[in-house]
Amino acid sequence: MSPGPTCLHMSTPTIAVIGAGGMGSKMALRMFNSGSGPILTELTGRSPASLNALKRAG
Repeated sequence: MSPGPTCLHMSTPTIAVIGAGGMGSKMALRMFNSGSGPILTELTGRSPASLNALKRAG
């Protein structure tokens, strides 16, 4: 009988959110705040409100 499953150390996952508009950007922020690692986004063409929200998020 085997001793059971072995616990493997896993690195922080890389997560991509495609088309991070109003809903996707909030999902990305929530994942980032729970330890997912860096989040990348395109700033070109974003509204002033979106840019301000991104700046507040860091």
